[in-house]
Amino acid sequence: SGDYFAWGETAPKDDFSCENYKYTEVDAATAILGDSWRLPTIDDFKELVKNCDSFWDKDNKCRIFRSTINGVEIVFPAAGWKEEKRLAFGHLGFYWSSSLFSGGTGADEALSLNFNSARKFGVLAGGNNLRMFGFSIRAVRWKE
Repeated sequence: SGDYFAWGETAPKDDFSCENYKYTEVDAATAILGDSWRLPTIDDFKELVKNCDSFWDKDNKCRIFRSTINGVEIVFPAAGWKEEKRLAFGHLGFYWSSSLFSGGTGADEALSLNFNSARKFGVLAGGNNLRMFGFSIRAVRWKE
């Protein structure tokens, strides 16, 4: 299911805490894969949820999004998240967007795509989470 990254960091790591979080505004996807790649914005994730049906694949522990426009599918493994050295894996998915959270007291939060296995429509595009957490990233290509 891939590596885990704190928001704005460009290298995976095993321990995610306030003490070792190095805040930057660097796009990890661009830094790792090159200029034609980026992290999705929260609007990209909202568009995905709006234009897809999603279902849980219990055998492969992933959420599958199927386009209602053309039937194409995209798979998001339930990679969970890391906090400190603890790992939650197999029933939850958290994927960073490039969008910072601007509401409430969220000065240290960013927005993500969150999903679970418990509900048929257990998807939230716009969850706010602490940027120090280790989440998965899913790169998208810039539109030409």
